[in-house]
Amino acid sequence: RELNRANGVSALVDLARSTRPRVQEQALAALANACANFPENQDAARNAGAMTLLVELLHASGSSVSDEIVVCTTAAIRNLCVNCPENQETLHRCGGIPPLLGLLYVDSSPQLIEHTLGAIWKACTRCEENRASVIANGVEVIEQILAADDSGPETLRCGQGLLNVLRGDHAASQINRSEKNAFVNQ
Repeated sequence: RELNRANGVSALVDLARSTRPRVQEQALAALANACANFPENQDAARNAGAMTLLVELLHASGSSVSDEIVVCTTAAIRNLCVNCPENQETLHRCGGIPPLLGLLYVDSSPQLIEHTLGAIWKACTRCEENRASVIANGVEVIEQILAADDSGPETLRCGQGLLNVLRGDHAASQINRSEKNAFVNQ
């Protein structure tokens, strides 16, 4: 709450635009944490243009953006979207679902897969357009990830929660402490 009053969320978004990778990574991690279960910070981040920046970073993944920055970017998207239909809609308008799904098709780290599934899940809970995009382009890869022997418990929880949302089973998707339980980036 205090962070938002001091325009700290906006400052984090500005720092996340840095051309210095370490500064950018730390700003994104702090933004993810600041938006976990804090609606005021989610709103401030949206108003500061965070979602547009985050989607731009996703598009740059694999070229000029490090894996660590992409992990922090997906964590920030996830925490911006938890219980925030406005941010879910903003992600849709920014075209954020296709690059998120694209991360699931590349050889990504387990942490990136987990955060990406979590981001897509939280982006779909209250946005029909995001759900439609995932249904059209991502269900098969999500099911493949869930069937893999090396999927960790959090990856399985996020993937299953996402599939439940896509099937319209919102009650089942909120098992394990409801949608209000955002993930805090380490």
